[in-house]
Amino acid sequence: MKETRYTLKGAEGGLPPLLHSPALHEAGATELRVLIALAELSEASAARIAEVLGTELEGVASALGFWRGAGVVCLAGSEPAVAPAEEEKKPAKKRGDTTELGAAELADYINDLSLAELIEAAEQQCGRVFNRPDLAALVRLSQDMGLDGGYILTLLSYCDTLGDNGAKSIRYAERVAIGLTEKGITGREALEEYINTRNALRSEEGWLRRMFGMGSRRLSEREQEAFLTWTRTYGYGEEMVGAAYDITVEATGRASVAYTAKILARWHEAGIRTPKEAAAFCERERAAKGRTAKPRTQKPQERAGAGSFEVGDFFRRALDRSYKTDTTDTDGSQG
Repeated sequence: MKETRYTLKGAEGGLPPLLHSPALHEAGATELRVLIALAELSEASAARIAEVLGTELEGVASALGFWRGAGVVCLAGSEPAVAPAEEEKKPAKKRGDTTELGAAELADYINDLSLAELIEAAEQQCGRVFNRPDLAALVRLSQDMGLDGGYILTLLSYCDTLGDNGAKSIRYAERVAIGLTEKGITGREALEEYINTRNALRSEEGWLRRMFGMGSRRLSEREQEAFLTWTRTYGYGEEMVGAAYDITVEATGRASVAYTAKILARWHEAGIRTPKEAAAFCERERAAKGRTAKPRTQKPQERAGAGSFEVGDFFRRALDRSYKTDTTDTDGSQG
């Protein structure tokens, strides 16, 4: 599949005029970083921008949607490059450039693409009559991104369940669509599969959020992928994730999705299915490596007779606290 590439609209080697644009005052840090990166790269895909900035693809895709809606960014090749000195000539708009449609042009697109029924269905779904920016966004979804009516209506329904501010907005749906198409989710069946997977994760979110102290904030794309891997791919529930979480906090001093993911990946690769099997696995690893973890700092009076702290020892104690598993050491002493 050919990747979608973006460029600055009507700019050659620099940023277009933004000083008096309302979008500049509405943009957040991510939107500004993406805009600067695109100005530097001249033309790039969302994945390339995310790589350059070292940030998540979902945020970049959303920022590109913001700037496209503001008429600052367009699809590469959708319009000829215009030098600043020639901007006043305002060359005729090419077919495919839908960022600044006038009322007459918009009507032509709607007629040519036979969007009247889709618009009526989308308005009913969103519970309001669309204005010109809404209609232009709908045209972009159909014309620029090549999405069919079934996909767009399914997308609107999905956005409505997210509960974010502006979720009933077509322009919000456009941002989500950009992120989805960057992942190759361009057909209705693929979209429905994606939604079903995300809905399945939402049923697991409660205990995962509580465990990692995430509150009600929106999960990042990386967190969503990690949680889906643990619960859907590995088939792990609260006990297994909790055991890995306990080890994570003891080892790092904080909740870390990335650290917990490494532990669970090792367990999954080893075929571990229960906390007891995980404890035995840690014991075997410790014995094979023949080494122990660094002892914790102790007061001088505590050192006499105190043994070093071992990963296996902690694991048994963690399991005892959380799952009441057997904590008897191999020498018969209690952990």
